[in-house]
Amino acid sequence: MRRSYCELALFVRLHARINRKQIPLAVNFQCGVVVFGDQRTGRIRQMMKEQQKTVFATMVEKNYAEFIKTHQLTPEQAATLKDLIAKKMSAGADIGMELMGGDLTAEQRADLMKQAKASGDAVTEELKQFLGDSYAAYETYEKSIPDRMAIDAFKPQLPEGAQLSADQEQQLLQALSSERQGFKFTTDFNDQNDFSGDLTSKFTEDNMNRFFQEQDQLNQKYLSRAQTILSADQYTAYQKSLKSQQDMMKMGMKMAVSMFGTKK
Repeated sequence: MRRSYCELALFVRLHARINRKQIPLAVNFQCGVVVFGDQRTGRIRQMMKEQQKTVFATMVEKNYAEFIKTHQLTPEQAATLKDLIAKKMSAGADIGMELMGGDLTAEQRADLMKQAKASGDAVTEELKQFLGDSYAAYETYEKSIPDRMAIDAFKPQLPEGAQLSADQEQQLLQALSSERQGFKFTTDFNDQNDFSGDLTSKFTEDNMNRFFQEQDQLNQKYLSRAQTILSADQYTAYQKSLKSQQDMMKMGMKMAVSMFGTKK
């Protein structure tokens, strides 16, 4: 499940109308999807895949627009890049669905994780071949995606007349990326390349609670840096936005532990 743990603060929630009710069917850990609800029927699986495809396409279009512009990709090159990124996301999502099978043994789950790694690695090689010398810049840009998404979620909450300047936005992006990438978690649910171990041993209540405590420490680092960049009104809005994002992350983590993990 490529990136099944990564960037838990940043969720894409897919919805489908079933029996006249709008119920959440999935929570997206940036790329790999953890599925909730009755997803065993072919109808619902297909519905989820269609929604995932739409959501992934929207995410890629928005999150990689600056990279495409900066590197002056042609429309054809941009389309190829977006297709490869979406392909990488979809591979993780498909494995995520399989991992939700209640009757899977630890060995079967481990095999699926290996498949996920192999699928992700294969698309990575395609990206390297396609981008050539620009791949290193792409990799650096990709690591900043969670922070770009967090800022995008924050900007609409700013009061009228207090929008971020381009310089502020760039400073905030650099600050958040620096703090997040430099922070060391005991159990790193943000590690995009960790395919070791079994899900049940990783998604435990102890690990989850420790992760929450450490995430709170990271949040304080975010706030300290943001306070030096933002105005008072902007900072107040950022505090509220950060809390909202973390509340969503915690909800998703608790769901994941209830589905995958144990009580220890």
